[in-house]
Amino acid sequence: MKKPIHERLTEKNNGLTKTQEVLYRRDFKQAKETAKNIENENKVNM
Repeated sequence: MKKPIHERLTEKNNGLTKTQEVLYRRDFKQAKETAKNIENENKVNM
């Protein structure tokens, strides 16, 4: 069974270890959430 592309992160194709992948994904999610919050604040302040 083939995994979806977004789950196919391996040391072989991106140079990251498993731990780095998790941190990267968590940081990305946190950054995305922060950007969304800033966008919402900007809408409220208009």
